[in-house]
Amino acid sequence: MLKLLNANFYRLKKNKMFWLMFIFTTIWAIFTLTTKYQSIKKYHASIEIETLIFNFIYIFSFVIAIFASVFLGDNADYTTRSRIIIGHQKSHIYLANFLTILIVVLTLFFFYTFLILVIGIPLIGHITIPLLEFILKYLNFILIILAYTSILTFLATIISDKVIVTVLSIIIYIFLIFTSQLLISRLSEPEYFTEAVFTVETGTYSSIEEKNPLYISEKTKKIFRLIIPLNPLGTSLLITNNEEPNLKILPLYSLGITILFINGTLFLFSKKELK
Repeated sequence: MLKLLNANFYRLKKNKMFWLMFIFTTIWAIFTLTTKYQSIKKYHASIEIETLIFNFIYIFSFVIAIFASVFLGDNADYTTRSRIIIGHQKSHIYLANFLTILIVVLTLFFFYTFLILVIGIPLIGHITIPLLEFILKYLNFILIILAYTSILTFLATIISDKVIVTVLSIIIYIFLIFTSQLLISRLSEPEYFTEAVFTVETGTYSSIEEKNPLYISEKTKKIFRLIIPLNPLGTSLLITNNEEPNLKILPLYSLGITILFINGTLFLFSKKELK
């Protein structure tokens, strides 16, 4: 499998999109830090540097969805057939591809973190949460990336058409983002909201407290918190929104998703007939 990894890394060196992602990551980090620093200077805003690190995953997950589908989709069946002919197993081919994408994604995430901390700490300040909590959250994000990568490589491995894989990857990204934001927003709905009512007779305003129709019960909230982590991007939103996430339980969701998709890919790929 080392030969397969070496072949993939050799392709990466010549892949323009790979290098463009590093340029994009650098520009995004500088842009983010610059805008936040201006907010501090102009409006005395309070910026948590750790949120800049964690929030990157939402734009980052879109970029890697495109990269994984394009990189793995280039002559996928032809390349796989050639590798099988010279003696490589399908399982090794898939795992080499999975590890390649994972290493690329984690390298970019670590690179972005490095830029934010090295440039951001002098401008914005140090991490505001306890170090242990930051480490636990960061490890959770690494496992989220692991789970998300397993989904993307599943699509790119099982589906031969690069265009279809790219479109599906984008659709899945949108679906994961939309559903997680929808459920998280329901968690944060207050039970009551206050409405100002103007009384003509007295010429004054009075406040009326009304029941929020979008409010969900505590029992439903517990169910939502069990469902949301089944979506890797939902897990990230639970953490960034501080929706009382159990940082020791959430990794089990990410690992479960990863194991499910890796084994599912291995099984289906072994049955796949190459064109």
